[in-house]
Amino acid sequence: MNYSEKKQPKGIMITGVAHGLGNVVARDLAVPEHQMALVSRVKDHRSESLITICREKCRDVEGYYGDLKNERPAREIVEKALRRFPRLDVLIHCVGPIKYSREFPPSNDDFLKMIEGNVITSLNMIRSVQESMIKNRFGRIILFGFSGLDSQLGFTRMAAYAAAKESLMALARSSARQLIRHGITLNVISPGIVAFADEKMPDWINELKTRIPMEAFCKPEDILGAVKWLISSEAHYVTGRNIKITGGLHI
Repeated sequence: MNYSEKKQPKGIMITGVAHGLGNVVARDLAVPEHQMALVSRVKDHRSESLITICREKCRDVEGYYGDLKNERPAREIVEKALRRFPRLDVLIHCVGPIKYSREFPPSNDDFLKMIEGNVITSLNMIRSVQESMIKNRFGRIILFGFSGLDSQLGFTRMAAYAAAKESLMALARSSARQLIRHGITLNVISPGIVAFADEKMPDWINELKTRIPMEAFCKPEDILGAVKWLISSEAHYVTGRNIKITGGLHI
């Protein structure tokens, strides 16, 4: 495989699309030339509404549902998508719950939930899509970190979440090293504090705005450029990286 070979992706799977980043990314990538597999944990009005919106711009859209913390549903979702579409070139995994807590150390239950939601779901999805991507000698995988990733800072109110994301980065780098020989790149995007219009943030989070050099929270739209670049032919030589979109936070 010539690692510098440039291909344009067409089959795209996006997870966690019912709300948050997954929802925004799906809306933006819904264009006529794409075939889109949109994954949610459950089938509800939010996921169904998104599919309807995306089909207005992209005819080849299908919804899939399952708990990605379990290997079997993740594998079955990918298998179903591959029966519907000829190939999956891109996985954008947007599942990643966060838990704020004054309790320290975090409870075992909170820690396990953060590991399951952020790391195990990613592992299951990488494992499920890699066979098809290896066969096609092409793939783009994007995971999501957080602003403090690689910062060597402590985060007492979200210790379990921070630990899970650091584990995710280790998984990402190891996976990227293994998969690049098959023409597959894997990168992590680490957004700053993302302000969603329909979500109210705790007061202590709002106070952090003064620490951001750009003096503003990250908007979901700020992340779309990095997503589109990483799945494009222009980023064919980039893998195993943590790309921060933080407005200068932690520099």
